[in-house]
Amino acid sequence: MRLKVKNILYMIFAMFVNIYRIRPVVCNRYCFIMTHDTSEYGNVGAMKKYILEQDKDIEYIDITKNDYKINTNLKQLGILIKFFFIKSYWIATSEYIFLDNAFLPLAYCNLSKKTKVIQLWHGCNAIKKFGQSYNTGLLKKLEKKLAEKYTYLILNSENTREKYKEAFGVDDSKILVTGSPRVDIFFDEEKCSILRSEFYKENTLLEEKKIILYAPTFRDNQSNKLSEELYQLADGINEDSVILLRLHPSLNESIIIPKKYKSKIINMSGYNNLVQLLLVSDVLITDYSSIIYEYSILERPMIFYSYDFKEYSNNGRGFYEDYENYVPGTVCYSLQDLIIEIRKLEVDIDKVKYFKIKNYEYRDGKNMQRILRILN
Repeated sequence: MRLKVKNILYMIFAMFVNIYRIRPVVCNRYCFIMTHDTSEYGNVGAMKKYILEQDKDIEYIDITKNDYKINTNLKQLGILIKFFFIKSYWIATSEYIFLDNAFLPLAYCNLSKKTKVIQLWHGCNAIKKFGQSYNTGLLKKLEKKLAEKYTYLILNSENTREKYKEAFGVDDSKILVTGSPRVDIFFDEEKCSILRSEFYKENTLLEEKKIILYAPTFRDNQSNKLSEELYQLADGINEDSVILLRLHPSLNESIIIPKKYKSKIINMSGYNNLVQLLLVSDVLITDYSSIIYEYSILERPMIFYSYDFKEYSNNGRGFYEDYENYVPGTVCYSLQDLIIEIRKLEVDIDKVKYFKIKNYEYRDGKNMQRILRILN
């Protein structure tokens, strides 16, 4: 559906919110908008879990992408009606609204001054330009209107302030450097140990393997090249190694792994818990993904397979930083170089540690505690 058509639906939804404004804001009522990550390990999901641990008597409602899918299915029609008539009421009367993405219907909503809107976002930082740094036209205008509704934008580091001010179109008064909710678990060794154990209980054959997590950025028409290179990569790595593949959902079904490679390549694109995959992997291969920020917390090797760097730089979103000097690992431009790099794995871990310190102001696992303290 094109943005102009969607925009009409945004306005209809906002009309209901604005009508419901005649009702007072309900103290301790929460709306958790999770349109990027519905798991308890995403920023909003983690925050929701923590708030419920502190006070089980709060009123809350979730909003996900499933609430506003449009099709002829009768069940989905009922969900859609509930979204427009009931969930709009909750937005109008909630004291707190948490988001992990740009929920554009809010751009047209006239919210009460008593309602606090907290943009947690879904990433911990960004290499690629996004939001108002990149978008144009109606989308950029809607994002700007949406930013006016934010009470707070949560960041991990002062280092990202200017970048996020530009991307979200907010001023300094709305920025809080408290650390993201999803980061806390990486500093809780007991929880990390449990997650690793649970993973190996489900995947016993991987326990003795060296795990290579491959998480490339989404590209159009990527699947054919990706399949061919995956097989060559699998042939090039050591016998005690295995590749866990983490793709964009739209590419997941287009990748079919032949029987010959099933012991060396495992498609984990549909696996719900990305945190577990990060925790069990020995090395990360990626390119322009923000996954590197979470992975840097673990202080493990990263290799950057950027075979299309020039094309991506010239025709893609562009970068906030000098990519080749910024990323905490070796940049490989060919598959042959990537295989050589994996085999020798001579990574400057001090550079990874510096990257971690630079991008995380707080490394104490108390980000959610800080956020809740400010809100209350």
